[in-house]
Amino acid sequence: MEDGTETRQDLIDRVTWAGTRQEIMDAKQAFRYWVQAHPEELGMLDLGEQIALSEEILEYKEERGIAHYDSDPARLLLRRQVRSARSPAEIEAARQALQSWVDTHPDDEFIRPYFADLEEAELLLQFDAAPQPHPVTA
Repeated sequence: MEDGTETRQDLIDRVTWAGTRQEIMDAKQAFRYWVQAHPEELGMLDLGEQIALSEEILEYKEERGIAHYDSDPARLLLRRQVRSARSPAEIEAARQALQSWVDTHPDDEFIRPYFADLEEAELLLQFDAAPQPHPVTA
C-alpha cells in the first residue's frame, strides 16, 4: 500500500527489490508515505539511501544498454521466484532457473547477487529448523 499503512517488512522488501524505473518510483513514494506516517522510525531512513543507490544502478544499466533486462517478463518472473522461495524445493528450483538465466544472459551482471539471496533463504531455513534452547527454570 502506498498510504503509509504498508508493513515495515513490506516496505523493506519493496525498496530492496526495486529495479525498474516504475518500481523505484513506487518504492520512493511508499517510503515518503512511511516516513510521514512513522516519523519515530529513524532506522527506516536508511531505505532512502538504498533507493538512491537503486537509481544509480539503473542509470548505470541504461548507460550500458542493459536496462532492458529489468523489464523482461521472464526476468521479472525469475526475480519473483527467487524472492518467494522458502522451502528447500523452491530454493533449488529458483537456483536452477537462475543458473539457466545466467547461462543464457552472461552480460546480466546484476542478476548474480540473487544467488546470495537464495543462500540466505537456506540459512534461514537451517536456523528455523535448529533446536532452540529451553529456558532454565529455577
